[in-house]
Amino acid sequence: MRSDTELKYFPLFLDLSRKRFLIVGGGKVAERKIRMLLRFKAKIKVVSPNLKKGLRLLGNKGLIEVIEKKYDPQDLDGVDFVISATNDNEINKKVVFDAKERGLLVSSVDDPSLCDFIMPSIVKRGSIVIAISTQGKLPHLSKRLKREIGKFLTKDYVKYLSKIGKLRAELISKVKEEEKRKLLFEKISGFTVEELANMSTKKIRELIAGLDKE
Repeated sequence: MRSDTELKYFPLFLDLSRKRFLIVGGGKVAERKIRMLLRFKAKIKVVSPNLKKGLRLLGNKGLIEVIEKKYDPQDLDGVDFVISATNDNEINKKVVFDAKERGLLVSSVDDPSLCDFIMPSIVKRGSIVIAISTQGKLPHLSKRLKREIGKFLTKDYVKYLSKIGKLRAELISKVKEEEKRKLLFEKISGFTVEELANMSTKKIRELIAGLDKE
């Protein structure tokens, strides 16, 4: 039987475009997490007395809010998520304690046992997002799986999603019978991703029309 610790973290896709993150720390780990969060349009405030050049540049561009000072509990005002990414274990514990006191979701890079959430390894190709986690047990394996999945997830999948996704929306609006739509997509699934990705949208529409008459 699986233990509770093995199933601690539940994968959940969130819209971060209206969420505000506090990142405590200005080193390489903090920068790596910030750059990933920016890909998903998160609003980010960074607090640290020392910042890597890359983070300072992001601040100068207005992509993140940068406050060059030591952490203070007031920095938690107005945020939704907190990540403590310093190289000082005591500071990280303090951030976790303060965040939990306010009912905020918090993650500490040096102690998964204190985390309400962890950031997975992510493969992103267009609108396709695959998140990988080992429940904090072996980050190295997550990175390895990310590389291997990244090789498999070619540009053809992105093209396929774009073309078939648009046609699916058309079918939903034009074909009212759910069973008929389902049957059409079952027939389309008989073609490979590569075949449909490299087929023009017009040709795919003709293909669907032909399948509909069968």
